[in-house]
Amino acid sequence: MDNLEKFFRRNQEEFDVLQPDPGSWEAIVQRQNALPKNLPFHQKGNFWLILALFASLLAVGFYFQSQKQPAIPFADECQLEKGMVFPDIKLRSPDGELVALSSLQGKVVLVEFWASYSMVCTEENCYYFKPIYEEFKDRGFEIYAVSVDSSANSWIKAIERDQLPWVQVADLSETQSALVKKFKIDKLPAVFLLNENGEILEVEVDTKTLREKLNKLLAYRSE
Repeated sequence: MDNLEKFFRRNQEEFDVLQPDPGSWEAIVQRQNALPKNLPFHQKGNFWLILALFASLLAVGFYFQSQKQPAIPFADECQLEKGMVFPDIKLRSPDGELVALSSLQGKVVLVEFWASYSMVCTEENCYYFKPIYEEFKDRGFEIYAVSVDSSANSWIKAIERDQLPWVQVADLSETQSALVKKFKIDKLPAVFLLNENGEILEVEVDTKTLREKLNKLLAYRSE
């Protein structure tokens, strides 16, 4: 350290050419080095206290800035059950637009939690949901598919590969997804059938039950 200080003092004029921003960490260090060595102890302590408080404020600011996420309009965990109104959620589509579940009010909606890496989800999407969607989409039926993928690339490739035409959204947080935790989703796919008012009619509905329900719910609507 003594050798480093001697080197700095010998070349101080060159170092003084640099003019760091007054609010930068470099400037703070420079001001610290410029303090007289014979400051009374209590004055040095005050300086370090102020510096520590300043650093703490910066750290807190950076932390909250990094935590900014789209708001989820519910606070507590809830087990989704028949008869409940499904809480509104708003997530981004592949083109970056925010799409709210509530925007589909007035339609019978199947909410599906899925992931591109799940073969069961792929099978259910391609072989079960697609024929039903084509059959009922013009009669007031929609699917709101929530991906829990962590990779946007994998998610979008799966949509294109399987040609999934319904509403697709994601928060790209995988197992850290706030939605998965809030709704206690413990397996994929997880599906919920909602009526036109957003009430849960069925949980984990199978294909046969889904078709029967849709025929009853949408019987008054012509194709």
